[in-house]
Amino acid sequence: MKFSIVSKLILVVAAASVVGLAWPVNADHYFKQASHTDAVEMMGQVQPATDDTSSIWLSEGKSCMNAGTGQSFIYVAETNMFYMIDHNKKTYAEMSADWSKMMDEMMGDATDEEKAQSEEMMKAMAEAMMGSMEITVTPTDESKKIKSWSTSKYIMEMTMPMGKTTSDMWMTKDIDIDYEAFKAVASGSMALMPGYEKVLEEMNKVEGITVYSVTEAQVMGTAVTSTMELLEHVEKDAPAGTYDIPEGYKKVDVTEMGQ
Repeated sequence: MKFSIVSKLILVVAAASVVGLAWPVNADHYFKQASHTDAVEMMGQVQPATDDTSSIWLSEGKSCMNAGTGQSFIYVAETNMFYMIDHNKKTYAEMSADWSKMMDEMMGDATDEEKAQSEEMMKAMAEAMMGSMEITVTPTDESKKIKSWSTSKYIMEMTMPMGKTTSDMWMTKDIDIDYEAFKAVASGSMALMPGYEKVLEEMNKVEGITVYSVTEAQVMGTAVTSTMELLEHVEKDAPAGTYDIPEGYKKVDVTEMGQ
């Protein structure tokens, strides 16, 4: 097999997180957001600051996130499929959003015995990862206006073996979306991971959509600071083909997209 168990688990988690971008809505919603990560030096290597502007389209049963780096991520509820698109290489890969099917597809041409062993290992890893993760969400009394949105502040602290992450999140409920449906779907396939219940219980304390957040992560003794800002939200028809694979793109194995 081409990929290690760790690499395959990372792909599963990545897929699950993007599945959470889709939830039932009555019309197309367009979000534009900007993210920034400060420059950081770690293990003698200097990583320059990075900036990205991404767009997210949401329709009933469909979602599409377009990253500024030339990748798109699409989820279609009707087929329960997740699509990763690389516009730079004009390639795409597809993966079932069903947890068990995901793992089966990523095992490729492995034997039944290898698949069973890998599934047990991935389950053990998932349990270990969730067991070592501590998440605390604290609602606050702080509120302020950001652009045209009224926001409330939440503090989320997450501790994992490799370090601690603290996020100050300013959330709004001014955007007309079914927030209960959002909460139910936002967990995506992650909800199937052993031990995810305690994470979901904490995350349910957060209400609304993020307008602005500041996150500081302590990774191997180094502080990494990043921000996310919602620049725009409008309800309008998505351009034709937003939720489709572009014509002429070559289908590749999901592990190639992972690389």
